[in-house]
Amino acid sequence: IATSGTILIIQRQRSFKKFFGKIVKDGFAQYYHVVLGRLMLIPIIIISLSGTYLSLQRFGIVKEQKITHKIDFDALKTDPAKKIADFEVFKNIPLDHVQSIEFPFSEDVEDYFTLKLDDKEITVNQITGDIITEQAYSKATIFNNLSMDLHTGRGSAIWAIILAIASANILFFIYSGFVIWWKRRANGIKNKYKFDQAEFILLVGSENGTTFRFAKAIQDQLLKNGKTAFMAELNNYKNFPKAKQILVFAATYGQGDAPTNATKFRSLLKKNPQSNHIDFSVVAFGSHAYPDFCKFGYEVNNALSHEEWAKPLQEIHTVNDRSPEEFTRWATLWAQNSKIELSQLSKLLKTKPVKTLPFKVVEKT
Repeated sequence: IATSGTILIIQRQRSFKKFFGKIVKDGFAQYYHVVLGRLMLIPIIIISLSGTYLSLQRFGIVKEQKITHKIDFDALKTDPAKKIADFEVFKNIPLDHVQSIEFPFSEDVEDYFTLKLDDKEITVNQITGDIITEQAYSKATIFNNLSMDLHTGRGSAIWAIILAIASANILFFIYSGFVIWWKRRANGIKNKYKFDQAEFILLVGSENGTTFRFAKAIQDQLLKNGKTAFMAELNNYKNFPKAKQILVFAATYGQGDAPTNATKFRSLLKKNPQSNHIDFSVVAFGSHAYPDFCKFGYEVNNALSHEEWAKPLQEIHTVNDRSPEEFTRWATLWAQNSKIELSQLSKLLKTKPVKTLPFKVVEKT
């Protein structure tokens, strides 16, 4: 989860330098999937690595150190007897270095204290307070204890709370990831005709799949009018032998960047010149919240304008924040120029109404 999530965030932000840069808000699930993923990245990586190590040890792939204390019981002393509170070994060891203490079962000298510390294990005579044996932990055991602490939050209330939040986020990632997948699946491309059969080619550049909804509305209108239409991503641009029109639906991502499924378009445009003259029209999607409004759409329109085979059917049209009204204005003009009859386009693009809150005027000035 941590590795794939990191790669996807870098891909989404376009570079490692922009890893902690501003995130484009394209919906609740998409936005918080990235935001929470960045915030909880380090705890999730720690959970993953520590859990993996503990699993390897559990299944015997990493050998665990077995500590045994060889004690000469005949040599154990009973003098001088001391109170437990006076044991020097207990006074000299800080409590935060103690993992656990095993108390003697009886008052016999053969029973002793066993102290498990951060880096070693010692046994202590319960009568004199002398150290009987001392055995240092191997590096594997020290790393195992560290992994257990990091994985479970043992020994630190603050870290335990962080782990609890990270674990809850993992559940949220499952939910938000499913929602993102479902929306993209719903906006999937379905074609009745193949690319070499269609007269109308609809090319879409969209980061999260929302722009496909607009292209699909036009595709449905074309099919209702008995036209042959084919829809594809901009990265799948190729030679279209029977094309008469190319319609481009280009969304701008982030700071004027091309969407992931459109990064190869300009190079493909140069490599695959069309064999006949084709009219084209570009609809650019963006947001006025960003300074580079519809930058990628303008770049696509400019690139097509420099192709000898391409003829603009109309001026580039921009759509702010996926506005159905602004898109309908373009569609109406395009339909007139293409002699296509539009019907029920507003219903196909119907969006959820904006939630309003009641208010009361308490004073007039």
